[in-house]
Amino acid sequence: MNINEFGHELADMLSKYDVDYIEAHLEENQSSHLAYRGKELESMDKTGAVGGNIRALVKGGWGFVSFNSLDNLKAKVEQAVEQARYVSGGDARIEPVKPVVDSVTGEMKQNPVDISLAEKKQSWMSITLLSGALPNFRPRLSDTAMAIAGIFT
Repeated sequence: MNINEFGHELADMLSKYDVDYIEAHLEENQSSHLAYRGKELESMDKTGAVGGNIRALVKGGWGFVSFNSLDNLKAKVEQAVEQARYVSGGDARIEPVKPVVDSVTGEMKQNPVDISLAEKKQSWMSITLLSGALPNFRPRLSDTAMAIAGIFT
């Protein structure tokens, strides 16, 4: 199941709770990382992560749960609601709203996720050549290190 499907499933689940207000945020990101020491590629990797949070209001009390896995979302919702019930009795309130499920994507010429690590490495070769020339300008400089990271959320 993709994150959009989880979002719709979660929206249906949230509507079944007897609370004054409840909301969920889901996030998915992908990142790549290249690290050089001098002219040598020291490390490169590509990772992805998902997570989010649930916030609930019950009789003036707020509950909040954050998570980095979409497994067992129902338990996370119930935990936020239980926390809110535990601290209820405050004076916080919110006007009724209808659930919104949305997916927001930034506008860009090229999605950095679609660029392979090999292409990113090639693009940065000129910078590694420059970093290798730095000791010539500063004789006491023995080494240089550079890291390149791209994160797409």
